[in-house]
Amino acid sequence: MKMITLVGNAVRDAEIRTTQNGDVVCSFSLAVNDKRANETYFFDCNYWGKAGEAVAPYIEKGKQLTVVGDLSWREYNGNKYLQCRVSSLTLGQRSKSHEVNMSPTQQKADPDYDDAIPF
Repeated sequence: MKMITLVGNAVRDAEIRTTQNGDVVCSFSLAVNDKRANETYFFDCNYWGKAGEAVAPYIEKGKQLTVVGDLSWREYNGNKYLQCRVSSLTLGQRSKSHEVNMSPTQQKADPDYDDAIPF
């Protein structure tokens, strides 16, 4: 199994479908930017079951998502399409607990604050 973690933005609102067997699937597309290569990759994502049905109303175009799932691809008319069968999904951006908002006077008063950090 090829597991992948993707952080990107929803390309469109999620759609709920029901298969002939009665299984529920939430489908959406995710755009992931690769800043090093200056490219954007698009993934077709499917989240099966009640979990997918529960999060579908919250997946809107432009919303940031973190997706973990099984990676696959298919070829159609000479083009490769990346797919992800989602096993877990997180909505929005995770908070950065290491960030602290300090006023400029508080920063100067702190003896551990160093303007010449080499990194």
